[in-house]
Amino acid sequence: MPKIELKAAQLELEKGKLWPLYWLYGPEKLKIREFLKRIRKAAYGEDGALSNWAETSLEGDEVHASEVVDSVLSPSLVKGMRVVIVKEAHALKNSELLEALLGLPQENSDLHAICICIAKDWDGRKKFAKILLEKAAVIPCEEVPEDQKASWIRYLAHRLGLLNSSVSLAEEFPKSLPASFIEKLCAQDPWSLDLMEQELKKISLSSLSLEVLSEANGATGKSTLFLNHFFQREMKGALFCVRFFADSPEETLPLLGLLGWNLRQLLMLVADRENGTHYAKLNPYRGDLLRKWSMLWKVNELIDLQKDLCRIDFSSKQKALLPLGLWTELVTRYCYSQD
Repeated sequence: MPKIELKAAQLELEKGKLWPLYWLYGPEKLKIREFLKRIRKAAYGEDGALSNWAETSLEGDEVHASEVVDSVLSPSLVKGMRVVIVKEAHALKNSELLEALLGLPQENSDLHAICICIAKDWDGRKKFAKILLEKAAVIPCEEVPEDQKASWIRYLAHRLGLLNSSVSLAEEFPKSLPASFIEKLCAQDPWSLDLMEQELKKISLSSLSLEVLSEANGATGKSTLFLNHFFQREMKGALFCVRFFADSPEETLPLLGLLGWNLRQLLMLVADRENGTHYAKLNPYRGDLLRKWSMLWKVNELIDLQKDLCRIDFSSKQKALLPLGLWTELVTRYCYSQD
């Protein structure tokens, strides 16, 4: 029997069919974690309340294959199915002893225990590998091909609550994320599902909607969004925007100019407010917004900000420090958490 595709294995679980032994391998840890969730659901039901009691985890580089067999075949202390998970299964000594656990898929109710082996890779040259292909579910969790990256990004976005449509791994994904944003994530290097999940989690934790995210895809949108969040001293929004321009001198240098211009206007406004004077002459198109921002700043803070912007400008040209760190430090120094 050939290797089983992840989706096919999931469909078997949905039909109530489980293999006595699963062999999962590959670099995509998120695929493995997702499949383990589905096995637990099939074994323990929706709530998985028994999983802490009926589940055993072993390290393949620390135990002998005979110990794995004993753990699977030993009577369970609780009612229901016993699940034994073997991590680093590629390092398991005398793995051919696992043949005692092999068999064809069965109904959930007919199995008292299953074994799930998680390995780094697959060595088809070994004799035991051929036996596994015949009597076990061998499931590759390999790197995501280029033509599937966008679909996985949409799935992860839905799972994190960024999309509202009902989807599963085996269904078509809704196309609600901005196309340019998906392209940016697809082009990242290195690339993995875990890294994509981290990027999307940053968005889910920010105060920005997908509509704002779409606006942030253009250079003008990025600058405008950052200016608004920064001068309103909103940390989440400003930190979110930083990642879009920090590593690009072509965008940071014009942005520094915009920050400097707005800062000078704010200095005059705030100085007027603190001294009871009326010297500031504002651009009529920016007056209301600048007055709103000015209520959140003091003169000494703006003077310090002016010095920090000069430091970032110098560093951007000298490349002495990591730009992302400089911009992140700037935001965390002058903005506040809204929580």
